[in-house]
Amino acid sequence: MRVKVKANHCVKHIWEAYAKRMLDANPTYRGKRHNKISNFYIYKRNKEGKLEEVISYTTFRAIVERFFDRAKVEIIKGKAVSINGCGRICAKRVERDFRSKRQKMVDWGKTRQQTKIWSEEKQRMVYPKLVFFTSSDWIRIAWYKSTIRNNSYYEFRPTEGNKFNTGGFTGEISSALNEDKLLRYQYLYVPLSVTAARRQRSREFGAQYTQKLEENGIS
Repeated sequence: MRVKVKANHCVKHIWEAYAKRMLDANPTYRGKRHNKISNFYIYKRNKEGKLEEVISYTTFRAIVERFFDRAKVEIIKGKAVSINGCGRICAKRVERDFRSKRQKMVDWGKTRQQTKIWSEEKQRMVYPKLVFFTSSDWIRIAWYKSTIRNNSYYEFRPTEGNKFNTGGFTGEISSALNEDKLLRYQYLYVPLSVTAARRQRSREFGAQYTQKLEENGIS
């Protein structure tokens, strides 16, 4: 039996790990809890023996958010942002596989332009029909991981927009693509032949992994 555990890590969790490492490396530093965050403030004593702030969660968060904002701008432009020791994040243009149900995506922007009608079957107002994307490719933000331990356990999920596809990282890149129709051609292109090869390798790995579990009496 395969157990899949998901944990979402935000700036707060990054700060708590960073603050702990800083305190471990500097025994004279002191941390103070605030707003249910461990070591919200980190202090040290100056030459006069008075406590002075080294860094706080507020300052750390502002730095991280500024980096993320600048990174988003560069990714939307078509550049790859390197994450120290963890690979790169960039936008990519994937050839659409019309045979795949997973890639049959509803264009909610055009679907919502229709006037709703009453459905006797569902007993509520519905759109007359769903309008699907028919473009030859689709855009996603991808994390190309470097060789890190247990890398299959980690994923990067950009913040999503609202129902009008605005806001969030995905909403921002969607707005940019609507404003500049040629922007998508700045992104890394992934043809079907590449995605098919990856799926095949994934299936082969899954089969080998299952076989190894069965050989060890684990199911």
